[in-house]
Parts: sequence; C-alpha cells; structure tokens
Amino acid sequence: MDGKNDIIALRAQAALTKLGLSARAASLAATGQPDTLRFVFSRGVVPSWQKITDLAAVLQLPPAYLAGNSDDPTLDARTRRFLNKIRLEKGLPQIDDSGALIEQRFASGDIAATRRSDVEALIEEAGGTESIPIFEDFGHLNDFVFVDEFGEVVSDQLHSIDLKEAAARARRPSGAEGYGILYGTVLSQAVTSHLTAKPELFIFSIDREPKPGDFALLHIRDAKLTKAMRFMFVRVIAYAIEHIEVERPRDRARLLVPRTIALGAHRMLSMSDLLGLN
Repeated sequence: MDGKNDIIALRAQAALTKLGLSARAASLAATGQPDTLRFVFSRGVVPSWQKITDLAAVLQLPPAYLAGNSDDPTLDARTRRFLNKIRLEKGLPQIDDSGALIEQRFASGDIAATRRSDVEALIEEAGGTESIPIFEDFGHLNDFVFVDEFGEVVSDQLHSIDLKEAAARARRPSGAEGYGILYGTVLSQAVTSHLTAKPELFIFSIDREPKPGDFALLHIRDAKLTKAMRFMFVRVIAYAIEHIEVERPRDRARLLVPRTIALGAHRMLSMSDLLGLN
C-alpha cells in the first residue's frame, strides 16, 4: 500500500479499533457490501468518494480526513450533522451532538441564565448560528439576540422591527430600582406549532436583575408535555426595571405576566404556571 490508499487504510483501522468494530461489520453498515474495507486493506483499492462518505459516517470521521485530503480528525458540529443524516438513512444511531450538551447545561433549574461568552461557546460547539439541532423533535435554534447594558438590541437578524420596538419599550429608566424582566420570543418552530395562538412577545421574570448578554431557558414542569415542549429556548430581546415590590414570587409573576399562553387545544397555562409558581 502507498499514497492515498495507505492513509485511508491507516485511518480506517484506527477508527475501527476505537469503535470496536470489525472491518466486515463497518463495510456492511456503510455500503451494504462486506468486503469494502477488506479491499482497501489487502488490495490497495481507493474507494469512490461516495463510499468514502458512507464509511466516514460509520467510522465517525470527517470524510476529508478519511480520504487523506485533510489532517484534521476533528468532527465539528456541521460535519456531524451531515454524517448523522447519512446514519439516519442507514438506520444507525445518531452521533452525539451539542444538543445534549446544551440541554444538560441549561436544564438544571426552572429558569437558567448564563453569560454571553458561555452561550457563544455552545453556539460554536454546535456549528455556528445556522440550524442548531437541539432535540430530535424540537426544531432548531436559528438565531440569537443579546442585549447590552441599556437594553438595546445588539443583533437583529430576525424580526428586526419587532425587536427594535420591544427594545425601545424596555429601556431601563434612569435611576430605577427593582428587579429585571426578560422579554423573549419562542425560537423553536416545534414549540410554536403546538401553540394555539402564536405569541409574538411574552415576558417572564428571573430572581435577579439580568446581566447584559444573558441567555435564558424556560423549563416547563409538566410531565404530560413532550420533551420538546418542556424546554423552551427564548431569544433575549431586552430587559426593564419595574417599580414593583412584592414579597412572594407567585405574586410577582402574576403582576408581571398578565397574559395567558395556550399550549394545545385543551391545556391553558399562564406564565405563572409555566414558571411553576402556582
């Protein structure tokens, strides 16, 4: 063996060893033919690009790396999504992606917020802002919007007019005291499709004043809802400071969130319900 065949053989064998697969099993899963890798190993055959791609999906390697066109074995999120489509067609389990990572990071509380740098790291791990898979039945996060110190919109890639208007309404009053409110819109198409009336804007409170660049996740505590519905990712638009003093969070939520969102044709939940404060 020499040249490109040698590279393919070495990298394929390393992947087989790592995954605990036999050449025959991997070949059958990838191409439906038991001898695809045997021909690479023993006959010096260089597979077609289609077979390289199919093998890469099974071996969980970037196709360019397996083919010897790249020296980077890193399986980034974009390549992982590409390979997962192939694996889905072949009836293979999905390669773990950052959707699980995002879920684990934010699912620790009913409402969680993190700094912008943490979110950006997750976005990078998930392959950027284009079509980030979160759950199989959840849809995609397509865009993120963060706020600066005074509630101004930093990014308005989607629904720019609505975002700017919302930000203008949510300007922080000079010298105001109180606690913060996040204004958000539902990102997931899967979640939105379950709403009988699509909310253009809703608000929910958090226990502390939100910091610039916060990203928030609303966790709905209702076992009857699907996994997709229990986790609502929201785009942070802006925050305001309210001149309201209440002792009980339940009262606070009722004061701040008067509107009701319909989840399904038979289930009505107020934002207090969503927050688990009732």
